[in-house]
Amino acid sequence: MPDENNRAAISAELARLLIEERKRCGLSMNRLSETAGLSQSLISDYEAGKCNLRLDTLLRIAQALKVNAGQALAKAINNIESKRSSPSSTSGKVSKKH
Repeated sequence: MPDENNRAAISAELARLLIEERKRCGLSMNRLSETAGLSQSLISDYEAGKCNLRLDTLLRIAQALKVNAGQALAKAINNIESKRSSPSSTSGKVSKKH
């Protein structure tokens, strides 16, 4: 199980990936919150790193963005592991649902 620092880093990276995807889709936080059935303040707090998401909330956001939640989480974990093993950062799009 990841330690507290790893969990925080993974959560921050997942937020970054989901923000990137939200913007790529041209969605405002308000529109994402409406589509996902969540409050805009929750979306804002998560994107600002003020809270972590419950699994249900992650699944709702992923569905609204039409991305695979498992792949998004795996991408966040891989990015953090890559950053720790090499000085260059890893970036990339989250895979769309198939």
